[in-house]
Parts: sequence; C-alpha cells; structure tokens
Amino acid sequence: MKPNNTHDPLQSIFARFEPPLSDDNLFMARLQQNLNDVELIKNQTLAFRHKSKRAMVAAAIAGFMCGVAGTLLYPWLAAILIDLTGSIADKTALDAVQDYGNVALWGVICLITGIVTFTVYDLVGNGKTGLGKSLA
Repeated sequence: MKPNNTHDPLQSIFARFEPPLSDDNLFMARLQQNLNDVELIKNQTLAFRHKSKRAMVAAAIAGFMCGVAGTLLYPWLAAILIDLTGSIADKTALDAVQDYGNVALWGVICLITGIVTFTVYDLVGNGKTGLGKSLA
C-alpha cells in the first residue's frame, strides 16, 4: 500500500526548507584555522615526546651512577655502621642493628638513588623539580 503524500505536513516542511549556505571564504578560513590547530598540537606532542625521552635517558644514567656509587661506598658505610653500634648499650638494639643494619643501609642507598633519579627526571623534563614545588 502506498502512503498518501498529499497531506503529509512533514513533507511540506522539508519541501520549503532551504538551509542557508555559509560563505565559501568563511568555510575555508575556518578549515585552515582547524588545520593549523591540528598541526600545532602535533608539533607540541612531538616536542613533548622528545623531551620525555631525553629526561628518561638522563634519569636512567643518574640512577645507574648513583647505584654504582652506593655499591662502591657500601663497605665504607658498613664500617661506619659497625663503629656506631659500639655506642649502643642495649643488647637487644645492638642485635637488631647487627642483624638488620645491612638491609637498612641498602634501603637508604636505594632511597637516595630513587630521589636523585626522580629529581633528575623532573629537572630535565620540566625544568623545575616537583619536590621543590611540593615543598614551596
């Protein structure tokens, strides 16, 4: 069965509808502006990636150097820890330091290495340290 189109109000509305067309120059100007914006975002993203890679390499080198320095200084730091245990009078505390002193010393070396690595990454990546921003 064929619908009766002679009295359809929607068809008469669409038949009279003539949307205004924008000026070609205005369309091209907006299109060019949008393309320029996309290009700007693309360039900023590439610059950010380059900066991030450089910061990651610098942080890795700093972390490696700090870890090597900590490993090389470990015997000297352990000797200082042993000298400090001589001043502990409490037998339980002395046993704890002797048993867990090496673990604590490695923990301190790891903590210092992590802080140095984070600071180098933040300095190279942003130009400002996040630690300094949080303290200010």
